[in-house]
Amino acid sequence: MFSPDSSDLLSVISVLNSKCANVLLKTISPTIGFEIGELANLPFPRSRVTNPERIIRLLHSVFWIETLSEKSIDFLVSLQWDYGLQKLVNILDHIEVDEAANDQDVYDLYGIYGDERFSIEEEIEGGLIDFNDDIATSDAEGEEVPEALITLEELAIRWISYATGIALGRFKPGMPGELGSAVYLSEDFAIGSLPVPDETEFDELVGPSERFDYTDDQGGRHVFSRGVEENLRTLADTDGIATLDEGHPEDLPAKVETALELMLGEASAAEVIAAATDENHDLSKNLRKFLERDFFTRWHIKWYRKRPVYWLLQSPKKLYGVYLFHERLTKDTLFVVQRQYVDRKLNLTRQLRAEKRAQAEKAESARERRELNKEAENLETLLLDLEEFARRLKAITDRGYTPHIDDGVILNMAPLHEVFPAWSREPQKYWEGLERGEYDWAQLAMDYWPERVREKCRKDKSLAIAHGHEEWYEGR
Repeated sequence: MFSPDSSDLLSVISVLNSKCANVLLKTISPTIGFEIGELANLPFPRSRVTNPERIIRLLHSVFWIETLSEKSIDFLVSLQWDYGLQKLVNILDHIEVDEAANDQDVYDLYGIYGDERFSIEEEIEGGLIDFNDDIATSDAEGEEVPEALITLEELAIRWISYATGIALGRFKPGMPGELGSAVYLSEDFAIGSLPVPDETEFDELVGPSERFDYTDDQGGRHVFSRGVEENLRTLADTDGIATLDEGHPEDLPAKVETALELMLGEASAAEVIAAATDENHDLSKNLRKFLERDFFTRWHIKWYRKRPVYWLLQSPKKLYGVYLFHERLTKDTLFVVQRQYVDRKLNLTRQLRAEKRAQAEKAESARERRELNKEAENLETLLLDLEEFARRLKAITDRGYTPHIDDGVILNMAPLHEVFPAWSREPQKYWEGLERGEYDWAQLAMDYWPERVREKCRKDKSLAIAHGHEEWYEGR
């Protein structure tokens, strides 16, 4: 649409992000988004932006905010626990001031003054135009929540989520260029034709170098020390599997707590857990309960818009669970879960139940006998739950489950809907859609219903191409 010249591009960014241009675009097309043709119809001022430095500063600030979100491909590390919220407020205040100044510049470029400008502002303040469309996310009830606003509770949960990502091998602290590296490089802010921020601006964005543990030979400012980085990486599980099983070497709550203590220190780690769980006692126990329940259903699913990165597989009564990092999923993952996790837990539970029953028979007092029998009954309940979990997993693997990354998160979850008791409705809905033939373009449909899909490919060329077998198409 526009000249590739960088100064022209800054003018385009300045205009398209102004209140004035948004009002004009809403007049052209009163829809949520805009097509290329509608943007091309925008009357564009001949004059260029008068303050390119301001636009560059705005873009750098917005990019810094992007590095705080683990949903972004530019994610580096969560907002600092001790001073991060105030810093975010300061950055957002600077952005607001710069955006207001940019609005005034664009009004001037269009020659809009006085009453006309007042009318535009009045229209915006009247709620006819929503400028938060691009930064809003839906919460569990479907309400729109501005993503830039972070409560202390959410900041705590972001740190727990970051620690979870480290434990599952998604984030790699100390490795520049990797997701969640916790390393700031000024060159990372030179996106496209943007210049690298100078040292003063870089200090304002990420903090002065003395606030970091060390600076590497390439100028990367590391949030954590070398020793902490190495210890964090040793927590990562190479197959992306961690269990909710106290005492197991791959127990996720234990790893998350260790990661938080390494990154923040014991006192701040305790503050994070307390803020996330709203409890100040039995922090390890509360963190475990949080990861078993609210983290997945209340937060993670909402953040990723019902396409979770981590999957919580659980027994029917949710007495036992395993987290998977879906990008590490292979056709062997569920077999590993069965053999190395569920079977192990089954054997230990059977053994412990037998021990409790034997102890109850030898108990000298009625009270002791009742307590031991009660423990044996609880273990029996757990055992039945585990056996049903094992049965469901076996049914899935016997049918030949193979994940296909190109099919998307929710379709890959669909065949596993019976082992998502905390959130089964959405995966089950897509499984039923697969059964009805609504997603026959997917590899999973070919896996489970090959004859039906091949028959459709004979009549539908695009479907045949989607499955890599154009020769199946029998039409012209």
